[in-house]
Amino acid sequence: MRLAIGFATMSVIIWGCGSENSTAPPYLALIKVHLSNDTLAVNDTLQASVTGLDQFGQPFLVHSATWQSAQPSIATVNDAGRVVGASAGSVRITATSAGVSGSTGLVVAGTLHTLPITTDEVWSLTESPHFVRGQLPVGSPSGVVLTLEAGITIKLTWESGFDVGSGGPGSLVADGTANRITLSPIGGVGMYWGGLTFQGPGQSELRNVGMWGCGGLDYRTHRPCVILKDGGGAPPTLLVDNVSIQDANTGAVLLEGGARFAAGSSNLSVGGIRGLVATMPIEAAASFPSGGLFSGNTDNTIHLIGDSISESITFPSIGSAGWFFARSLVIGGPAAPVATFPIGSRLVFDHNSGLTVGRSSPGGIHLTGTVERPSVIESQDNYAFPGVRLLAYALPSSFRQTTFRACFWCLYVSGGGATQPEVLVDNVVFQQADGAAIMMIQGGRFAAGSRLIRVTGTTGVPMYVSPGAIHTIPPGVYTGNQYDAIRLWDTEVHESETWPNLGIPYVTGVELVVEGQANPILTLEPGVELRTLQTGRIRVGVLAPGGLRALGTAAAPVRLIGEVTPPSPGFWRGVYIGAQADPTTLIDYATIEDAGGFDGVIGAGIHIEQDLGEIVKHTVIRRSAECGIVRVSGTTWTTDFTAPHLANQFENVSGPAQCGP
Repeated sequence: MRLAIGFATMSVIIWGCGSENSTAPPYLALIKVHLSNDTLAVNDTLQASVTGLDQFGQPFLVHSATWQSAQPSIATVNDAGRVVGASAGSVRITATSAGVSGSTGLVVAGTLHTLPITTDEVWSLTESPHFVRGQLPVGSPSGVVLTLEAGITIKLTWESGFDVGSGGPGSLVADGTANRITLSPIGGVGMYWGGLTFQGPGQSELRNVGMWGCGGLDYRTHRPCVILKDGGGAPPTLLVDNVSIQDANTGAVLLEGGARFAAGSSNLSVGGIRGLVATMPIEAAASFPSGGLFSGNTDNTIHLIGDSISESITFPSIGSAGWFFARSLVIGGPAAPVATFPIGSRLVFDHNSGLTVGRSSPGGIHLTGTVERPSVIESQDNYAFPGVRLLAYALPSSFRQTTFRACFWCLYVSGGGATQPEVLVDNVVFQQADGAAIMMIQGGRFAAGSRLIRVTGTTGVPMYVSPGAIHTIPPGVYTGNQYDAIRLWDTEVHESETWPNLGIPYVTGVELVVEGQANPILTLEPGVELRTLQTGRIRVGVLAPGGLRALGTAAAPVRLIGEVTPPSPGFWRGVYIGAQADPTTLIDYATIEDAGGFDGVIGAGIHIEQDLGEIVKHTVIRRSAECGIVRVSGTTWTTDFTAPHLANQFENVSGPAQCGP
């Protein structure tokens, strides 16, 4: 029994010694198969390799192996262990060496595309995800259509993309209406793919498609995510419907030449891109899809290329994005073009560019907003841009519920003295104007129906206006500017008009003349204040017929004063009512201050050359440097302007209240 035990023990000891100390050479006992990736796309390749272990579990160098795929229809493997995906599915790859075999599993999923597409192809959902490596031409002389099935995912490497129409006519049809199609980079956030380029004849379609991470390099420059090129032949068109471009590394869209979005395009959204929304010719703007969302972009505008609009165009609604004009724009031409902008539009101008309408040929503009969605015309920065000019050939134009911001001469309307261009303004705000917000001169005027202007924050005055247009100025708010006054651009009143009380004074130059062949009558409403410069005067009917009716009230007298602070007697020369003054001339409930400056003959607040009767009453003449009223000699006078029943008052007048015969 002890011998048996000893023998068993010895056997164990002998076995152990033989196992650890045997001098027999090692041999291959186990093979392990390794793959460079455990998934593979159809048409893609990966490398298989082997490592060996000997009978002691130590690494064993495998000099050669034979390879086998369990299902070559799914993946093939060559003698060098190069595996090629053939179709979707699971397969085992086996290596054999020295009679020892090992295997590992591989999943083939998705499809790699690297070759030009020269015949019609359909990228199916069952073969998704699809991988693209390099710029993929889509086109041939006979024409090619690449169709993307609903729901597929496309992953693209750095600098990869589609060149649709390269090598011949080609079209891309991606209809994700039933299930969204997505295109994104391999590698996730921080990686970018090249984008989609369309050229040549034909129409492509993107429906319910999401693109993100585009804007990769193209010849060392970043390219927009979608490019429609015009190579000189028939340009491409692209229909988009519910397409989003997100997290782009540059501009989202570029259109060249005659390339256009197809009719019916809508809902193109752009967000989170490090660039601008789009760049395109002005003529292509009407084709831009409406109804999209634009936010979080470095430049939330569409840059328009060109300097003129010669055909009528209706711009689409682009939400919070703006139309950017890098160059001055002219609207006009033989076709009498009119540019129409929808509710909530935003027009952004470089500080060196502005908008001119009707310069040498007919043209017009209409810009509309609402209280909830006002339209905006503004500078791209804090530097004022030249604003909007409506000139001699301007067609009737309008701005409704619109804000002008950071401009000089924001709204300039002038007929050059030959025509009377009109503009309708309704609930329009002018902010941060430089010098003057409005120039309404030389025949330019506000159209009937204009109302509610607000001018604030101007570094000069709210507006310059020529006589003849003043009666068209609508009520509004004209305060909060450096100098709250309306400056007269011209000095002659040639047509009868009534100047309204707008809550701020009118300021004329050295002389305001009311006379002409048409016998103009200037009427000043209650509360109107008219200021003149030093040595200035108001001349009525001196060299030609004309009349003045300054019709104040006890509560709101008309004020005719000098533009001076503090009070200065004789600062200006006063009111001159000449021999040809219209008999309806009347100054009633008025205040005349700081007049009576010497004119070489005599100074007075009011000079009257002929007896027209009681044409001055209920009037205060204050601080005249000489006379209050002078009746010019050589005329038979029956009217005494100091008569108590006329209720004229003369305060701090240096000379007599009434001079002359």
